[in-house]
Amino acid sequence: MKPYLTANTWSNGLLNQLSQLGVSLERLASELPELDIQSIRQGQRINVTLLRQIWHKAEVLSGDPLLGYNVGKNLNLKGMGVLTPILMHSPTGRKSLEDIARYTSLISTAVKFELDDADPNYVVLKLIPIRSPIKESPQHIVSLMVQLSAMSRYMGVEKNAIEKLTLPKGIDVELLASIMRYGVECVDVPPYSIWFSVRNLDDDIPGSDAHLYQINKAYADELLLQQKSGVDVLESIKAIIVEQGYQRANTDKVADQLKLSKRRLQRILADEKSSFRQLKEEVVKERALLLIVRGELSVVEISKALGYSEVSAFHRAFKIWFGVTPKDYAQNPAIQLSVVASS
Repeated sequence: MKPYLTANTWSNGLLNQLSQLGVSLERLASELPELDIQSIRQGQRINVTLLRQIWHKAEVLSGDPLLGYNVGKNLNLKGMGVLTPILMHSPTGRKSLEDIARYTSLISTAVKFELDDADPNYVVLKLIPIRSPIKESPQHIVSLMVQLSAMSRYMGVEKNAIEKLTLPKGIDVELLASIMRYGVECVDVPPYSIWFSVRNLDDDIPGSDAHLYQINKAYADELLLQQKSGVDVLESIKAIIVEQGYQRANTDKVADQLKLSKRRLQRILADEKSSFRQLKEEVVKERALLLIVRGELSVVEISKALGYSEVSAFHRAFKIWFGVTPKDYAQNPAIQLSVVASS
């Protein structure tokens, strides 16, 4: 159960854009009790389930069929962190695309990118959402693809280099295609993709600063190493929480099993912008969603499996986390994955 997180700079950029587009953040927070906007403003990262809930709720509250497009084309460059100067000083367009695939996890681990250059005429940048019991919002995917398309002008990619987007079903493809300068198609399942013509992707980009490019790449590589180390620690803690039985797990037991002092464990969690309570809650939430979607156990059996002595306490906690009851969630296939990854 990897901790799939989105960087604070991107999360704040998203909330700012939603607000500017008429989505009430107060209303959004009232319908998503887990959403603590003040904590996000102060640096807290958000996990993939909350990120996707935000998009699903925002789409309903806005009523805008172009919400993803409008968010994507207006997101501040600061939201992409160290990736922005890397792309702006890349030596070639192809290197820019390679760097997107390599460094996007520094912004968000809710999606990953891969490059496919099997076709001699195109380089295809593929977007693959990670598996989660909360299905990705089509508008979220549109926002990411539009943002990267808009970024291409900073990446040394010719204005007409993008020839096609493939996006998830659930969007008004004709409306979107009418305002974009290239073709738009919808596909049933990921990956979603941007098709770049290879015409000038390998040409040197005038004005790029090789020194700045290397400095920022070195910094990004260091951040990737730190991220991997942090993810490894958080995964170990989550595994121990599961092993110890969810509600029975505590910092003393986890610190002892990791051969760390309690203070050292708390410092590690603070460095990762997390806490033991938050991590424990994430584990329980992830497991609750998985068990409900699988449909193999009753709500009573799930509550017992997660360490709740009373099913009513599990109902209350679930409603606080997701804004709906376990039964309501189980009956809402629109936000579930058809196939759920094993935990």
